[in-house]
Amino acid sequence: MTMLSQLAPVVVGGFIAVAGGLVGPPLAHYLKVRREDSQAKKLRLEKLVLNIFAHHEWVDQSCRNGVNDMDLPDPIPDTPQMYATIRVYFPELREAAARVSENTAVMLVWALRIRQSEKLDEQGALNAQHDEKYRLYSSAVASLLNACEDLARKSERRKTILD
Repeated sequence: MTMLSQLAPVVVGGFIAVAGGLVGPPLAHYLKVRREDSQAKKLRLEKLVLNIFAHHEWVDQSCRNGVNDMDLPDPIPDTPQMYATIRVYFPELREAAARVSENTAVMLVWALRIRQSEKLDEQGALNAQHDEKYRLYSSAVASLLNACEDLARKSERRKTILD
């Protein structure tokens, strides 16, 4: 056996150790940051979904109060945050959020018109419009929630690939 044949495994082992020492920490840091970003995005998405449900409940309560001639509930303080979160972190949800916003306005105008109408026949006509307006609003909210669910699924698929 020559000295070169005895030295080759030691040199190769040393090279692997040095390469692992140079590549390992940055790679581990990259994977850790990516995992933390994924978790932060998941938490933002969860908070967004909770805000959407709160917004939906607020619109329902506003419409019920409008029909029953009660004061409209105070606006939800998280509604602007909901739209800001979508705009900054989830731009792919902008279109669905815009439909929710438009249909929310339609529902609130309906609630105010019902409240201001004094004639029973006018109220009857407005009530007949409610079902269609609410269907459009509810469909917009469902579309936004489905888009959030799709984002969560995509995030889960990426997570399993990394793990």
